[in-house]
Amino acid sequence: SRATWRGPMLMRQSLDNPYLDDARLMDPTTLAIPFDNNYFDGVFCNSVIEHVTDIDSFMQEVHRVLKPGGWFWAKTPNRRHYVARIAGITPEWFHKFYNRLRGTQSRDIFPTTYICNDEKAISEAIQRHGFRLVSLSILEGRPEYLRIFGPMYFVGFLYVRLVNRFEAFKKFRCVILFHVVKPPDGSTTRE
Repeated sequence: SRATWRGPMLMRQSLDNPYLDDARLMDPTTLAIPFDNNYFDGVFCNSVIEHVTDIDSFMQEVHRVLKPGGWFWAKTPNRRHYVARIAGITPEWFHKFYNRLRGTQSRDIFPTTYICNDEKAISEAIQRHGFRLVSLSILEGRPEYLRIFGPMYFVGFLYVRLVNRFEAFKKFRCVILFHVVKPPDGSTTRE
């Protein structure tokens, strides 16, 4: 099952997707996930958290719909990486233009917030919302955002080698993966 909350076109695409068993729309105001409490064994977010404007409501909803002992996995960009930094200072039209050069359609580009996109912010959100951290990794891979121009890709390749070679540069890697669990007894550690 997948719930989505972005504009009318994306809503229609999600509801009409023949590969989904069930598509439901999140309330765009409250971010309420339209499922009962303790419904899912696991929740996975792939490149979602960087678009969330109210991380506390979002995390509260993920916690609510997970069964006790349920797992939450997320993959999100690191706001300290050069791509996120550039995205933070450029207008949305530029994101659409640049990604069109990369072969991505404009309808697949969404505003980013990067509110909960570094190790500290993620750790604090996990703790605030009663999850127990299982793992958190910061990784760097191929410089795909630079593939449109050979010399830029080569510079990106050198960047990848540098940040992956030295642990001191880990905080500048591209992707954050984290895995948390809702305590099996359903309790929270909220303060």
